Amino acid sequence: MISVIMLTLKKAAYLSFAVASVLESQDVELILVCPDEEDNSFALFPSFIELYGDRIQIICISDKSPPEGLNNGLAAIRGNIVGILNGDDFYLPGGLNFVNQAFSLNPELDLLLCGGLIVDQDSNLVKHVIPGNIKYATQFHEFQGTFTFLHQSMFYKRTKFKDFRFNEDNHRNWDTEFLLRILQNSPTLQVTNKAIAAFRVTKENITSQSQFTKAQKRRDLYIDEISSKQAIYLRFLAPILRAFKFMVLIKWAITCQLTRENYRKR
Repeated sequence: MISVIMLTLKKAAYLSFAVASVLESQDVELILVCPDEEDNSFALFPSFIELYGDRIQIICISDKSPPEGLNNGLAAIRGNIVGILNGDDFYLPGGLNFVNQAFSLNPELDLLLCGGLIVDQDSNLVKHVIPGNIKYATQFHEFQGTFTFLHQSMFYKRTKFKDFRFNEDNHRNWDTEFLLRILQNSPTLQVTNKAIAAFRVTKENITSQSQFTKAQKRRDLYIDEISSKQAIYLRFLAPILRAFKFMVLIKWAITCQLTRENYRKR
């Protein structure tokens, strides 16, 4: 059975769609984690219980960070395959069936990393994400660099990593740290580009409006920096490159002419 842990805080607007995307598949349980009973998402829980019964568990324990909430969810799971989904994200149709089949076909499989989609707040496609540099990361216990994955498309076997917990002091890239710890334990790994989940990009994905504003400022500074570099390129380097290309073209024309003349002399 697949156990999906879902963080629901401030996700009420998208939560019904997210829950339905999980429980459309059979042999799946959903653990809803909400640390605040006053949150709008909490009011939706009774209707979910009425609709899906004991396939849903509710965890309402105060926590200070998403990793702490996920750890509370891990303590309650009953399945042997674990997935994580935010309350504003969703699985694609047939996505969890693909996961179940992958683990069924390969009983030795410990970790499955799939592709996914990035969508906007209206579910319009922004980008298709495929796992990148994952196998490279497994070769080093102290991996330096970057690799690409969506935690929404990551599934691991609980019996293999039953004592693993998220770092509750890591509030930024807790999912990457968790995956690296798994990779460092030499799991039987399957990587596929097949998209099975969607990550929704909204302002609420960033923890505060001030951070969103800072991100916009960093983006503007980056664009200004790029514009400055482009100006330097257009003013100084572009003419030099054009001259170089012209010289190469002239040399090529002369070589062709000499080749034709030599051929005629023969």
